[in-house]
Amino acid sequence: MRLHLGCGLLVHPDWVNVDLVAYDPAVRALDLTRPLPYADEACTAVYHAHLLEHLRRENAEPFLRECRRVLAPGGILRVVVPDLESWCRLYLERLEAAARGDAGAAADHEYLLIELLDSMVRERSGGAWAQYMAQPDLPNRAFVEDRAGRSSFDFLDYLHGRREPPKAVATTAVPPDRKEQKRLRQLDKHLSDAERAMFALHHFRESGELHRWMYDRVSLGRLLETTGFTDATVRAASESEIPDWAGYAFEHDEEGAERRPGSLYMEARRPAS
Repeated sequence: MRLHLGCGLLVHPDWVNVDLVAYDPAVRALDLTRPLPYADEACTAVYHAHLLEHLRRENAEPFLRECRRVLAPGGILRVVVPDLESWCRLYLERLEAAARGDAGAAADHEYLLIELLDSMVRERSGGAWAQYMAQPDLPNRAFVEDRAGRSSFDFLDYLHGRREPPKAVATTAVPPDRKEQKRLRQLDKHLSDAERAMFALHHFRESGELHRWMYDRVSLGRLLETTGFTDATVRAASESEIPDWAGYAFEHDEEGAERRPGSLYMEARRPAS
């Protein structure tokens, strides 16, 4: 079995596809902050992309230990996260150029600040990043398109109603807790507008959209070693020890463009013994 966690819309029949919400009948809805409902050593590969940074730092280690538990000895874990190192290098480069009066670099510098910080502090879906991207005449469109990648523009299409979001599949989605819903309705009657707004903000911040932590090749490699993996290795988007990797098109779109530019790709193994 090959396990794809946090799959979103990128599903493949050769993989067991899992996400918080099932947008496709081939996807199983699971809360990934809980133990995985799979047997020990059941998987030959586990893959997740742009998922780990959405977990709180203290939850990352238990989650990766679960990934290790379900992997067979010698099995491969592939982790993809935003690359803090490459962001920092690019940010400092654009900062220096902007300080010298380069107008183009100043626009890039503004976008880079929003790209990193808004993903951690926004209080509504899309936040300042979506506002920036909605400008009719972006001063640095080529730079932004290269940074954002196709998956980000798909997200914007959903936010702005340019395409219908996929419908969650009722047979695979987690059923609502009716007792909890009734309790919340009763509680709502006693809340002030300010308290209602506070609860709405809390609900958004717990929705999974925000980034909770960032990683570079050293910190991610150290975390993988801490959780019992070996041979942590940085890979290219198209490179993997997982057989037939390129054919799954998880990291590239139909035109061969990288889906998530600025990513760190790393693989590690569960020890053979």
